[in-house]
Amino acid sequence: MKEAPKDKNFDHTLKLLKEGYYFIINRREALNTNIFQTKLIGKKMYCLSGRKQAELFYDNELFKRQGAAPSRVNKTLFGEGVYKD
Repeated sequence: MKEAPKDKNFDHTLKLLKEGYYFIINRREALNTNIFQTKLIGKKMYCLSGRKQAELFYDNELFKRQGAAPSRVNKTLFGEGVYKD
């Protein structure tokens, strides 16, 4: 298996905060790839973009999602943490 290109430098946390949504788009274009490796908060991360990569990401055989996000985040995403009339 071919190794994903690496986003150079030690850590890109500040760049992610500055660029927001465009962080992945900018690196995808600069590295000419839909998958690349970077470091955020000192930890190795892989960023994916594209149809095939989305299918890979949503494959429940490859990724564990149960318990991955804090309950506070899950409640907000699914409307339990939002006030409704």
